[in-house]
Amino acid sequence: MNGRSASLVVLTCLLSASWSVGIQVAAAQDSQAGAEKFSAKSPVTIADAIEMTQIGYRRTPDDYVSHDNVVEFSPDRGKFVFVTRKANLKNNTVEFSLLVFRTAEAFRSPTPEVVATLASSSNRDAITKVGWLPDNDTLVFLGEQPGENPQVYRASCRSRQLDKLTNQPTPIAIYAVSREGNRVVYLAPPAPHPVLSEERLQRGFAITSENWIELYENRYSKFDTRMEIFVQTHGMAAKQIGGVRDLDTWDANLSISPNGRYALLDGWVNEPPKSWGEYKTSILSVGVMTPCVAGKAGECPRQHLIVDLDNRTISPLMDAPVFPANQGAELSAWTNRNSILLINTLLPLDVSDPERRTRRQDHLYAAEVTLPEKRIVEVSERPVPFPVFFIDPDSTTDRIVGRPRVPADGPPFEFRLDSGGWTIRQLDRAPSPAPGLAVTLEEDLNSPPRLVATELNSQRKGVLMDLNPRFSTLTFGHVEVFKWKAKDGHAVAGLLYYPSDYMAGSKYPLVIQTHGYSRERFWIDGPYSTGFAAQPLANKGIAVLQMDLGDIDVKDSYREINDILSTAKEGPHEVAAYEAAIDELDHKGLIDRNRVGLTGFSRSSYHVLYTLTHSNYHFAAAIASDGVNFSYGNCVFLSGVGDRDDLAPCEKVNGGGPPYGDSLSGWGKAAPTFNLDKIEAPVLLQAVTSPLGEWEIFSGLKWLNKPVEMLNFYPSGEHVLVKPWQRMLSQQTTVDWYCFWLKGEEDHDPGKAEQYRRWRAMRVLHHGDGKASIAN
Repeated sequence: MNGRSASLVVLTCLLSASWSVGIQVAAAQDSQAGAEKFSAKSPVTIADAIEMTQIGYRRTPDDYVSHDNVVEFSPDRGKFVFVTRKANLKNNTVEFSLLVFRTAEAFRSPTPEVVATLASSSNRDAITKVGWLPDNDTLVFLGEQPGENPQVYRASCRSRQLDKLTNQPTPIAIYAVSREGNRVVYLAPPAPHPVLSEERLQRGFAITSENWIELYENRYSKFDTRMEIFVQTHGMAAKQIGGVRDLDTWDANLSISPNGRYALLDGWVNEPPKSWGEYKTSILSVGVMTPCVAGKAGECPRQHLIVDLDNRTISPLMDAPVFPANQGAELSAWTNRNSILLINTLLPLDVSDPERRTRRQDHLYAAEVTLPEKRIVEVSERPVPFPVFFIDPDSTTDRIVGRPRVPADGPPFEFRLDSGGWTIRQLDRAPSPAPGLAVTLEEDLNSPPRLVATELNSQRKGVLMDLNPRFSTLTFGHVEVFKWKAKDGHAVAGLLYYPSDYMAGSKYPLVIQTHGYSRERFWIDGPYSTGFAAQPLANKGIAVLQMDLGDIDVKDSYREINDILSTAKEGPHEVAAYEAAIDELDHKGLIDRNRVGLTGFSRSSYHVLYTLTHSNYHFAAAIASDGVNFSYGNCVFLSGVGDRDDLAPCEKVNGGGPPYGDSLSGWGKAAPTFNLDKIEAPVLLQAVTSPLGEWEIFSGLKWLNKPVEMLNFYPSGEHVLVKPWQRMLSQQTTVDWYCFWLKGEEDHDPGKAEQYRRWRAMRVLHHGDGKASIAN
């Protein structure tokens, strides 16, 4: 999981000149009016971060760069809908609203019409996958109410009537609606049933390749890939097509042809054909021959499937795998002649011409597939993929634009269909929206998001909506781009959050937050919620560096990083980045290097744990949340039993080979849990989806009588925490943890008395003789 501004602020001093001068002038004036104005503002809290109003839906959810694609225009462009989301801490729900603006009123201080508001008590979005029907009045979307499963809804802008179109007993994952709105296709899991029958429970059974969590909890994982396809025509009950299959709902592209007869989607291929092994690996980021078992199909190849909705049949679109995304993704789009354009696709090898077959083995194509005959028309042939990752939302059925993930990936490409066939053109910049009005979400590092309309001819701008007007009453730490070179020479970029009360010449504690960077976003806590708290920490007098693996503005930076992931170089790569950041910020006089904290999440939990066990630098505290650690227990319990592809990263990261025999020594040197004795920092662990990884570290540090705390959100938490009460515990504990260990401060809330009793005992243990008693 995308244009960047042309200019880039590179931090080469403590502050940019304008901002530092502003602080000095403000301090020098010290006027009564200024003091009153400052005192009127409140510090940013975790509650502010949780209850921030944000965009609730965009077609490209992992887009950390672009500012467009934030609204959906009606077919006549007379209206547009914007979705908001806002957590409700009181009710422990997340509320989503459909706000409809009239295009003609965009510059008349418009008040949007609230067409529908739904709240979710689950980890799912209450409103998502929003679209218009041709009547320019009706919106369709996937939505849910508290305690209910997601269903397909229809809402009228004119009457505000909200209708539930489906009544599926299991959660609908994705859906598509025909242009006329009379046909709905959706994917949903089969009815749940226990993994183990009563007979097996009574008699016992042999274990083969089952997942241990599913086995011992006797329930299938929420990541189970088995789905059913349903089609529902207006006035009729939904009909299931094709039985239970492993279908892709993560990178899914479920869509219906313009004439409403066909649906396109992707399925997982559990047993890939032998012929697929003849594609040359030079063009593939991963192999396309990995088999997988039903329900656990995330590692095997995908294949495009075509559903004939009239005949209720399903079949492969062609005998070829979906190209595994790396330098570019395989994209698909319907054309105005009800055919499918595929970009970056592999083509079948069942051709009689040997030369043509050889070319298909090591080339990628843009190709059109006609229906129903499934005839393949080659449009272009390339040895490398087009550098595109998604279809521009303003594309039409005769002009399809593929956009890069970030500018460093390459330019956009236009595929245009006319009477003479297809023409392909490289674009100098991202395509402009359709003539008339453009709507963007304007925000930057220090400016909260505002919905803005721009008249394209005159470039007149108008603010449609300030999503968080109350933020003007809060005190935010200033944020700047910070770039540096790691000790091994690779480029790294991050965001430096200054303490809200920053004074030049003072040295501050530092928290390094990992796993994300964007200079186009206003991040109040960071790129994720679990364990992140950038602005609340800045308001506690702590500097925060939010960093990523490399520098997205440097060409090939992320391709080089991809090459070292899951190798023995991965851990040292991040240690080199963290240590160099500390050196640079210490050299600038900004931080106290004896008070540095380190936060990891997901993949970067491994980086943090590796650093704590292998770096000679001092870290005063650390947090690792819901991540991998590539250690013994993590690999044994969270990998498929005997699955070589699953276990391979564990072996490569730890020097090669399994943790037995001659290769055990490599694990002893590299694996974090084999080196817990080297950890000096107090560690806070947050377990969400698979708690055994965190438990291995927690129990090991307890065994060694080292200071450690563990929060648990399993089994109801989401990897990126969503539920407000869970977010409050995760993020507020993050603030409390770092304030306690980096500043010696405690929150005097009586409800936290037990927390601080434990932590004080840990502090005695940490600074004493190691014999203090720490309560469980």
